[in-house]
Amino acid sequence: MVMALMISYCLTACSESEEAPTTNFAELIVGEWELVESHDLDYDEVSYPDVTKNERMSYTFDASGVGHAYQSGEKKQIEESWDFSYTIKGRTIEMTAPNGIGNIHVNIEKLTENELSLRFDGGYLKHYCKTN
Repeated sequence: MVMALMISYCLTACSESEEAPTTNFAELIVGEWELVESHDLDYDEVSYPDVTKNERMSYTFDASGVGHAYQSGEKKQIEESWDFSYTIKGRTIEMTAPNGIGNIHVNIEKLTENELSLRFDGGYLKHYCKTN
């Protein structure tokens, strides 16, 4: 129930935000971001985390260029997290993770005080809402 209220708040707050200039990306990205919607562009399918199955995906970015990712879900019986370093160049975030995960490049489609939309390789557009 709490997660549903948070997602509802996030969607409301996100829809009222205007995108900031790219010069503020490094400052605006700092904080924890919770996945609220995933769009598979190849199949034009939208999905949402199932809070009844403890599905959760979040990213945390700090001001020093260090981040943390967390993912859980009963459907795939997973719970994993990893740390990474990141840099922002223009509208691209480059995340470098240890332990063979490698480099991930994602494009920032939208970044406001409350909303983050990232385009991943493979045709996924994911929308996140700031939780702190």
